Amino acid sequence: MSTLSPAPAQLTREDLATTTLITFAAPVLPSYWQDYHCPRQIPSGQTIPHLVAGYGQEALAMVSAGRGVVFTSARAEQYYARPDTVWLPFPQLPRFEYVPIWPPTSNTPHLQAFLRTVTEAPRLPHRSTSR
Repeated sequence: MSTLSPAPAQLTREDLATTTLITFAAPVLPSYWQDYHCPRQIPSGQTIPHLVAGYGQEALAMVSAGRGVVFTSARAEQYYARPDTVWLPFPQLPRFEYVPIWPPTSNTPHLQAFLRTVTEAPRLPHRSTSR
């Protein structure tokens, strides 16, 4: 199936029935994460078709080839925008939250200084490059 075209002003979960959702192989993203962020069915019960990509660039290539859509963070658009893809907000799904993680044995003064810097830094607004 192809991506939604033209894109509605605001997508809903029901719109997902008209496309294929591209997810990732288990080593890339754990299944519990995908279950939370990539629904298997729309609210009315219809199953959403899925394809599996091995990594992010493969998923974007699949999108640009019209094979489906992929969910990612809005921030990712700044780094991976392509002229053959459209990035749309989808507020009906849970937001991606980012947190720092580290091995428990690495709780050093340098790490604590980094965490203070991260938590005290002002948030930058998202700059969309969508067409």
